[in-house]
Amino acid sequence: MNWYKRQLKIAKRVWTDEELNKIKSLLEEGESIVQICRLLGTYPKEIKDLNKKYQLVDLEKVKRKKSEWIASLYLLPPKGKGLSTKEIKRQYDISRSSIVKALKTLGLEGKIRGRLDDYVNQQVSQKNKDFRKNNPGANEENSRRMLEWWKQFGSESGEKLKNRLLSYPTRQQAINQLEGFSSSLKNSVPYSGAIYNKFIQIINNHTFPDEVQQPQQQPQLV
Repeated sequence: MNWYKRQLKIAKRVWTDEELNKIKSLLEEGESIVQICRLLGTYPKEIKDLNKKYQLVDLEKVKRKKSEWIASLYLLPPKGKGLSTKEIKRQYDISRSSIVKALKTLGLEGKIRGRLDDYVNQQVSQKNKDFRKNNPGANEENSRRMLEWWKQFGSESGEKLKNRLLSYPTRQQAINQLEGFSSSLKNSVPYSGAIYNKFIQIINNHTFPDEVQQPQQQPQLV
């Protein structure tokens, strides 16, 4: 069957509810349109047209959700697991180019590490694991020191930071401020990761002004 006849056959295809539900499910799972075409014997434009016609999923929303998941594997703690591109490829079959694309989608180009950085990070991580394994008391001592230091920071300074973060009109502005604050502490203050985790939770539990739904105005009768 030549290419032209194949396109005519696809164009005349009638899609069942079961097939449409299958497409919807695959799209929601983040499956690529190319792979869906291979599974269902069609072509990308047809899938996009079906999605638009039947409003199956919000492709941009699904794309961002998948990018956030990939970023959570790649970004360094406390924002992610800090896996190397090699580890992500081995465990999840996600290529380096897909990781870079996901980070760019989220505006995180500056977080892209070189292959050497990945290797060094992997070696440091393994070294820390070996140290904790050979020094069982290290975790308890670290926890004790962290608790003492946190008590000092968590009073007046912590309340000021909380008020400042929650004063922003949008969630993203608060997150940006927290990230900048945590980054400035990273090399000079212990447990900056704990500070980030505590206050990102405060941000996530807060409703910002731009998220409050404004009441719709009733039309005035003339």
